[in-house]
This record gives sequence, structure tokens and C-alpha cells, in this order.
Amino acid sequence: MYGVGGNDVVWDLQRQKLYVSSPGVQGELANKIVSVDPVAGTVIPGGFIGSEPAELSISSDGQYLYAGINGQASVERLTLPNLTPDINFTLGSDSFDGPFYAQSLKAAPGSPHTVAVSKAEFDVSPSSVGITIFDDATPRADSAPGSSTALGHAYGAVEWGSDASMIYASAQISGTDLYSLSVDGNGVRINKVFPGALIFPIFDSELRFDKGTGLLYTEGGQVVHPSDGTVLGTFGASGLVATDSSLNRVFILGQTPAQSGDFSDFTIESFNQTSFAPTGFITISHVVGTPSALVRWGTNGLAFVTRVGRITDTNNIGLGQLYVISGSFVNSSEPENSATKSNPIANVHMTWKR
Repeated sequence: MYGVGGNDVVWDLQRQKLYVSSPGVQGELANKIVSVDPVAGTVIPGGFIGSEPAELSISSDGQYLYAGINGQASVERLTLPNLTPDINFTLGSDSFDGPFYAQSLKAAPGSPHTVAVSKAEFDVSPSSVGITIFDDATPRADSAPGSSTALGHAYGAVEWGSDASMIYASAQISGTDLYSLSVDGNGVRINKVFPGALIFPIFDSELRFDKGTGLLYTEGGQVVHPSDGTVLGTFGASGLVATDSSLNRVFILGQTPAQSGDFSDFTIESFNQTSFAPTGFITISHVVGTPSALVRWGTNGLAFVTRVGRITDTNNIGLGQLYVISGSFVNSSEPENSATKSNPIANVHMTWKR
């Protein structure tokens, strides 16, 4: 466990580093992007990036890190590995409700200079103002309108598909709709709406697209075929999702029914990606704050960050943490019916750093 808590965490495959967006409450690490080497245990903060960094996304070539800066209602692009500020652009505003912020952003696959941003307004419900594609700092002409227009939708989190021609978005409010959007040189537009079939357990739930399977994974534990919205199956868990088709595994961080009402104990459950069968679990007690992002790292690692308070809050928040986990729980190839898979907590390594 590291005292580097934050709003988001991503894994840099090329440099074998975790990057954490550290909010203003985090003391000396406040309002910075922090680089963590989970093997060496080193923590290296970047410079001041702006008030309340939140959403993060790494370009597919590892050249850039995109960061949503909530306090400035903007997106900052940094060059890697030194986290050097490159470009910054704002996201527009409403004359009454004020500036827009990036509730979700994702760098385009194969296009490091392109990022999709799902924009929202502070303290408005529904808050979605649509999805815009940016090339460097320049928005493409056509945006997908949000819930403030008659033909718009309340978009939540966004996720690219296998290439830069298609985006998928969760429903911000209803919790049951999935949106498919087409992308071209002019911008982004709604393609299909798949209503009522999905389970998004919380506001702005994330989607995960796995290139190995070509499928979408939801925080409600569902696996969805993106072409027609068909639910192919459901894991017996809900929460933050990380997938790894090279291991044929899906990891879900949440709370079991026995943990409901207890805000400090969480469980990571692993599943066979193709059969949906459970393969193991670990329980992490006395978690500080609420998990806000989960990632796979290295050959046998998972990491998640926690936040005390909502990501859009600047008051009544506390110090979050980064939890780094490694061991055979992640990459075990033992048979699914092995008794040792029931709770391999002894194989999990967790470290604490300030």
C-alpha cells in the first residue's frame, strides 16, 4: 500500500511504471502525476500539473499521457517518460452551469495524437454534454450531443474498440443502456443504442474492451458483444474490472454480499475469461477510501487506487492510497477445480510506502 492515492491509475507497459493522478488533498504529492515502480517500490512525483488531476489515458505507442484536470476544466497531454507538459486544451462551457470537465477520456488506438473525451458539467444531473474527438488540441467538427439536447444521450464513460473507428459508451444515468458511436475524420456520431440489457451498478461506470476477445466487460459483471449488444454471459460479481486475455482471466474488485454495509473490506475475484468459472479470490481488509480504478501490471500484478470522496469533490475528502498486489493469484495456471484456488491470500504480496 502506497500513500499515493488518487483518482485514476494506468500502467505503462513500455517503462513498467504505474501513473497515478494525485488530487489536491495528497500533501506533498498533491496535484501531480506520480510515477510508481511496483517492483522497485520507488515513488517519483512529477511537477505541479494543475488543480485536481483525474482521468488518465496512455497513447498506444507510449508517447503521451493524457490527463483530465478538473480544477482547470481542461485536458493536459504530457510526454513520457518524464511527464513533461506538452499541450493543454479546455473543453468548453455553459453560460449558466459553467465549464465542462472530462468525466472520461481515452487515447485512440493506433493514433497517439487523438483522444476521445466524454464531457460533463459540474453539479448537474444528468451532467453529460456529449463526446468530442480531439486531434492534439483541435476538436473535430462533429460531436455526439449530450443530454442537454433533444436528440442527445447521457453518455458516461467511453471506450474505444479494436481501432479508432468505433467508440462505446456507458449510460450515465439509466444504468442499462449501451451506446455505439462511429468515428471518422469529421468527428463522432451515434451509431446504435442498445437499451435495457446491461447492468451498470454505479454512476459513470467504466467499460473495458479486451482486444484479445473483441468483447466489452462491464462493472456489472457482464460480457457484451459490441456489434449487437448481446450479453454473452455474466460473472458472479460486480465492481471495477481488469481483463487479461493472455492469462484467460478477468478480475473484479468489489464487495461481496457479506461485505455490504462495511466500507473498509473489499474482495478481488478472478474468473476464467471463457468459461466464466470463478478461479479464486483475495480479501483486502481495512481499505482506506473507495476504490476508483483497477489495472493489471507486469506478469503477475494488480493495482488499484482509492479516493475518499467523489472525484468531482474538493471538500470533505481525505487521503487515498495505492494498493499494489502481486503473486500467483494473478497468473496461476492451476486447474479451475483446485482446492488451493479458494483463497490464495498467502500468494499475494502487498507493500506499504509513504
